[in-house]
Amino acid sequence: LLTGSILAHELMHGWLRLK
Repeated sequence: LLTGSILAHELMHGWLRLK
């Protein structure tokens, strides 16, 4: 659902920031 999509997006951003 929308919540999952947003969560996945935030997680991806965090990963990119970590790198």
